[in-house]
Amino acid sequence: MKKDWLCFVGILTVLGVGRAAEVPAQSRDPRTALVFSLSGLGDFGIGGVPFGVNIPLGTSDANPLTGLGLKTFLSDRLAVRGLLHLGWTSLDEGKTQTYIVGLAPGLEYHWVKTKTIHAYIGAAAAFGIYRSTQKGFSGGEGGGDRDTKYSGNVIGVSGLLGVEVFAFKNLSLGAEYQLRGTATSGKMEYGSVSSDLPKNFSIGLGTVAAMLAVYW
Repeated sequence: MKKDWLCFVGILTVLGVGRAAEVPAQSRDPRTALVFSLSGLGDFGIGGVPFGVNIPLGTSDANPLTGLGLKTFLSDRLAVRGLLHLGWTSLDEGKTQTYIVGLAPGLEYHWVKTKTIHAYIGAAAAFGIYRSTQKGFSGGEGGGDRDTKYSGNVIGVSGLLGVEVFAFKNLSLGAEYQLRGTATSGKMEYGSVSSDLPKNFSIGLGTVAAMLAVYW
């Protein structure tokens, strides 16, 4: 949690520097970018931001959630984006495997805009599904070793705070923090037995996402 707050303070520092150095941005045609993101870089389990799945198997350090999509400027400061997210995690020496896939549309307002630094606020939604299998669980009706399967849906809404630093004219590196609310639902299957999982809603700071954008 401490490193999340340090990253958050770092983003605010860059925002302040960029604001102080801001020069009027020249009007130009809207630009489009191919965006690659890597989120889940903190301690919030398998989903990172914006998915944060919390199933009965618990959470652990996990592979980050990767995203690929497009961003386009509708005006000089307003941009829309859409990302496809894919993620997975493995626990207990591979006995538990969890996968997640989802879509995350969003809106950005670039309130600081210089030749080298952009700072933005915005909002995003997230819609995803997850699947998890716990292999060789002993016990239950009839005994023996059986797989326990979890599956469900994830819906999230987030507020965005981010920066982009342009290393080159058409290439930017960025970091983004999100304040999110996430709702999950699903079911558990063990052999022939199936039951619904409790619906869950959580709200809190998300993890940092690293962003790479290639513009044309």
